[in-house]
Amino acid sequence: MSDMKTFTFRFNEVSMNQVWFEAANEEEAKELMRKCEEDEMNISDLPKAFERNRGIELDFGVSILEDDTPA
Repeated sequence: MSDMKTFTFRFNEVSMNQVWFEAANEEEAKELMRKCEEDEMNISDLPKAFERNRGIELDFGVSILEDDTPA
């Protein structure tokens, strides 16, 4: 039998992406962005969309260390 204990913690993974797309003017661009924010439109459906991942950040501030060792 092992003297080791099992521990757990949670973390969030935040992916920062950037998208380029075409619009006739800033007003139209804002409306298209709003539609993406409100889930009325997928980012991939933006006119001539190109998306790039700008990095991933891990956030451990949402958790505490817990002992999950069975009693």
